Formats: sequence, structure tokens, C-alpha cells
Amino acid sequence: MLSAWAAGSAQHREGSEEQMATTLLSCGLACIIAAIVGGGIDAFGVKIPKILSLRRQCLLAAFGFVLAIIGFHLGTRPQRFTQPASTLSWGPIMGGPGGGPFEISCEDDEILIGLSGRTNQQSDFRIFNIGPLCSKVRFEKAAWSSHITVRLLGEPTEGDHNGSQMGDPFTVRCPANEAVIGAVLSSVPSTTGEYLGNHLTIRCSKNVSGSEQGSIESISIPGQSINFATERSFECPKGQVASAIKGRAGQWIDALGIGCRNAR
Repeated sequence: MLSAWAAGSAQHREGSEEQMATTLLSCGLACIIAAIVGGGIDAFGVKIPKILSLRRQCLLAAFGFVLAIIGFHLGTRPQRFTQPASTLSWGPIMGGPGGGPFEISCEDDEILIGLSGRTNQQSDFRIFNIGPLCSKVRFEKAAWSSHITVRLLGEPTEGDHNGSQMGDPFTVRCPANEAVIGAVLSSVPSTTGEYLGNHLTIRCSKNVSGSEQGSIESISIPGQSINFATERSFECPKGQVASAIKGRAGQWIDALGIGCRNAR
């Protein structure tokens, strides 16, 4: 109940600020136009009668300029909001049926910014251990923009890990103030059964409103691409950001998938 009330209050504040910014800018522009033509206009929903005094025209222009500046400032100021994690939507689970199931989520006020664990680059090309790197986040959006951008808060934390202590440590992490918004995962068949390949890539972006609106960076474990592996690329739906992982693990990571939630 309280979380729903908080979410509704945040949305109301966001809408109020945007409406106020639009109103102030419209009134300011109407005053400036009226000052130039001497009044007698009906523009942007504002009616201004004829003005016969040059002094009043100058005052009206100055007043309109102030209103427009305030409106523009409100419209471009980042609006900050957070809310508890929504229902996760999962990408494809790549790998095989071996091992036991696991699921690890970042906290409600955190997002996924990377992965860490252990792998072997010499022969098996497996991931033996994996866990999430999470960071507290503030999402920001200007009133006149559909772009939702990421502002990370504090140092990242490591979530629980699954798997074994075999292999060598690795970390793949997004650049500063970027979030994981997708991944490239691979399944490798073998005589012992299918497993998750270590040719793994996370896809990162500062803008989580849609990949077409911002650049995406790819960061990979330095694993080898295996010709007979099946690779699959996945991106969170528009307006969502990665915040969880799940899969199957034993001595190594048999399967892995990425979970996304709304960037709110």
C-alpha cells in the first residue's frame, strides 16, 4: 500500500513539474510576442489586450522573458525518481539442463552493472562461478524528454555467487553511470552435456529508454568463440534495465539468463 502510494506520488510530482514548465514557458512567450506587437493577441491560451505605453511593453517583455527562463529551467532539470522493483521479465536461458537452479536479484533500489566469477580460458571454455555486480541507482528524466538516464550512487556491491572455485577470476563491468541492458550468451554442446560457454558479453547503456536513442557498449569475458556453440543476443525491453540473473550451476555454470525490470 505504501509503495503504491509512493509510486503514485512520484508520478504526480513528475506530471505537475512538466505541466508547470510548459505553462510558464507558454505564458512567457505570449508576453514577449505581445510586447513586440503592442498587445491585442490570443496566443498559447493567454489573452493580452492592446498596450499603448512603450514602458508597459518593455515591462511585459521583461516579465515574459523571466517566465520563459523559469519554464525552460524546470523543463530541462532532471527529475529524479526511484521505486521498488517491478515484476522481472527474463531473457532466454542459454546452456543446458545440468546442475541445480539459482536466482539472484539486486536490491529494489539497485540495478545490474556487471558480472564477476571464475572461468577457464585454457581448454574447457566454461564459466565455473558467477554472481551479479549491483549498484544503487537514481533514474533521471527531463520534463520534455523521453530519455531515462542512469545515475549510479556509491560503490557497487557483489551479490551471491553460484558454482565452484575452479578456474581464474574475471569481472565484466559497465562504464561509469551505465547499466546492463542486455547480453550475448552462448550454449556449448559436449560429451558431458550442454553448458554455458564463456564467450559472454554484457551490453551497457546510459540511456535505458531504448537502445535506438543511445549508444550501446559491449564488454566481454576474453573467452574464445566456439564454432559449434549457439549464441543468442538479448536486450531488455524498452524502458527496462537488468537487475537479476538466474540459471543452473554445479561444478560450473550450466545455464544463465538475465532478468529486467522497469527503469523507474
